[in-house]
Amino acid sequence: MSALLGFTGDLFLGADASDRPLDALAAQLPADVSLFLNFEGTLHEDAGSLVQQRQKISLTSPPRVLDALDRLRIHAFCLNNNHIGDYGEPVAELTRERLSRLAPTFGAGRTGEAGFHRVALPFGGLTVGYAAYCTPDTSPLYATATRIGPVDLDADRAAEDLRDLRARSDFAVAVVHWGDEYFHHASDEQVRRGRLLVEVGFDLVIGSHPHAAQGHEVYRGRHVFYSLGNFCFPDYDAVVAGYHHQLRWLPRCRWGLLPLFSARGGALHLERVHSLVADGRRVAVADSPSRERRLARLGASLTGRTRGARRRVEAARIRYEEFAVREQKGAILARKAAELLGLRARAPRPAAYRQ
Repeated sequence: MSALLGFTGDLFLGADASDRPLDALAAQLPADVSLFLNFEGTLHEDAGSLVQQRQKISLTSPPRVLDALDRLRIHAFCLNNNHIGDYGEPVAELTRERLSRLAPTFGAGRTGEAGFHRVALPFGGLTVGYAAYCTPDTSPLYATATRIGPVDLDADRAAEDLRDLRARSDFAVAVVHWGDEYFHHASDEQVRRGRLLVEVGFDLVIGSHPHAAQGHEVYRGRHVFYSLGNFCFPDYDAVVAGYHHQLRWLPRCRWGLLPLFSARGGALHLERVHSLVADGRRVAVADSPSRERRLARLGASLTGRTRGARRRVEAARIRYEEFAVREQKGAILARKAAELLGLRARAPRPAAYRQ
């Protein structure tokens, strides 16, 4: 088989990646796999000098955490997200500069930098073109003449980007930061936008931001991944720039997806979709029939009439999972609460105890 290109979900290394959370994954993947990394957060040299731009969860790490990436073959870093501007212009610039030492970096820039949100890169004998967008529902700080940030998604911009990429690449990929956090079921707006990108002419759509794996569909012969979930994203508890940031991920955020594509016949072809266990301290391939069935069900729901109802049920489930994590009651309480509310099917009793 030819070299493989893997797309990853949200990546944040935290303040200390000395336990090398990605080593187990690097040992499991073939040596010829290159990874497209969606890097969330920022890098800094001195936490005491940072100035937070908004009172929200803001993500930052010292540049030394990048050592955790040294066993991976990196195809590109995408900075198209709602955290690149968390600590202002100098920190965003430092983040771009440090990451660019390891691999090509794109997705965030200033409006005066023409085409910063798109790039064409060689892979496996062909050229892959990327265009990156961040939708308003993620609350980004968009690019201005004086601020590094992402760009919004609209049909006219997507069509213009596609024309540019077609002129200099063999295969066009749209990378989108969108959707509601924690939901396994994609929103109607995600589905509308994802299919619009295919209709515009993109060959592949890759989504991120929800921190939970979502469904995958083939629309008009082209793959759309609505969310790959988390790749590596540890719990976060830090005081930076005078604010205390605490983030405890729900169990649903520990499962991610890693689709692998090969370059054949002038295009990328999906070879398989790996499931990842991504708990922040250890990321590893964890394929199983049950996870494959779960992904298939999520994909089937994209065209079903019950997706809206499923999202309403899921919203209630998320609230109880958040309560369980916040109150440190653990997964048992979350599961019992869901069972009592009828949100999750009870496990069947052994045959000997059935009436």
